[in-house]
Amino acid sequence: MLYNTSFNKSNLDYYLKELAYEFRKLNRGGYPIEMIIVGGAAILANYGFRDSTTDIDCYAPIESSLKMAIQRVGERFGLDPHWVNSDFKNTASYSPKVVEFSRHYRDFNHTFSVRVITGAYLIAMKLVAARTYKYDQSDILGILIEHQRQLEPINLEMIQKAVLDLYEKLDVVKPEMWKFIEDLLKIEDLEETYLFSRTLEISNAEIQEFIHLDQTDNTKELLQMLEI
Repeated sequence: MLYNTSFNKSNLDYYLKELAYEFRKLNRGGYPIEMIIVGGAAILANYGFRDSTTDIDCYAPIESSLKMAIQRVGERFGLDPHWVNSDFKNTASYSPKVVEFSRHYRDFNHTFSVRVITGAYLIAMKLVAARTYKYDQSDILGILIEHQRQLEPINLEMIQKAVLDLYEKLDVVKPEMWKFIEDLLKIEDLEETYLFSRTLEISNAEIQEFIHLDQTDNTKELLQMLEI
């Protein structure tokens, strides 16, 4: 069976509203629940440079009613069974402190509150993940570019603080990724670098199923470009 696995900025809120509706029905208007969105869905909620994401990564309570609501909405709209998931909890970028350092996004049906990770904290999580076959590096660039446009630039100290806030130590980020972000922050116009990074990531994603990729390949190419 083919599932709908694409979420964009325009339909993200719609599916979240439907999820809140199902959750409220199952709980008969009972207690509220809070979900923290991370990853690509958080970028869709916060920024405009990402076209889509394949799922909604979240941090939420282990709640049978929520799981049932996710299943019902997925079945109703032909979504992948894991369209909302907390798989990121099994990755290096996970931190339970996302709850503390997230910000309010929207409330749905008075019982479903959604929060998001944004700014330097989202960059911190992407630096730790550092996946060449995903969009981690171009996402970092996109976030930096949008904050520059909003005249709210993110600097190295803000990113270091975010890493410490979430992970309590700086060495969770690989040295090459610290060099990557330090070099990026020296560039005034990041648009060309963003396009280059996105092209590399798309290429890596296309061949990921055929060969094993060195997780530092994309970073090395970008660093070589920055040093030209």
